[in-house]
Amino acid sequence: MAVVDASSEWAQFELGIALSKLGPDRILAISDKGDVLATNSALKDVLLPSERIIVLRRPDAPFADAEPFLQQVASWFENRAEAIRLTLDEEPERLLEMGSPRAAVIAAITLLEVQLRKKLDLTTQPARPMSLAQLVRLASTREVIGQRAAEQIQTWLRVRNAAVHTPKPISTRDARVVVRGVRELIQRLTVA
Repeated sequence: MAVVDASSEWAQFELGIALSKLGPDRILAISDKGDVLATNSALKDVLLPSERIIVLRRPDAPFADAEPFLQQVASWFENRAEAIRLTLDEEPERLLEMGSPRAAVIAAITLLEVQLRKKLDLTTQPARPMSLAQLVRLASTREVIGQRAAEQIQTWLRVRNAAVHTPKPISTRDARVVVRGVRELIQRLTVA
């Protein structure tokens, strides 16, 4: 993602480079001159007719009119975060389909860890982060997950640890078991 101040001609040139590399969905342009696309034909040439870039106009009095502008910027970031989150949620299955069982297991367990932290309201990092094993014990103690689920996660963690710490190949079957199990557990966590 990139936020580009597109007020100068040089910055608009850089915006064109960013557009060609990242695409318009990953760029927020800010300008004090309104729609930079209307005044810069080179930028229009980078975009396909169906593509749009978000261009926010910086307020003339930034300190007096900051709140609506900052809300627009925050909204753009929230929308991008949601799009990225949806992609990350699908990553274990995508890696499995690509024939990367090791990466699929690592992605699935990482996704599980994120969901457990969210469910336990541990999204801010303490001075000393909690290990995944500690996180599973806490989730079991708080009855976010049952004993059976905690034992299943420990089995998945052994597969993940083998994927991360040894050269031992991870079978597609083992990876599929972990990815499916994590997906089912996450669905139960989000419903509960």
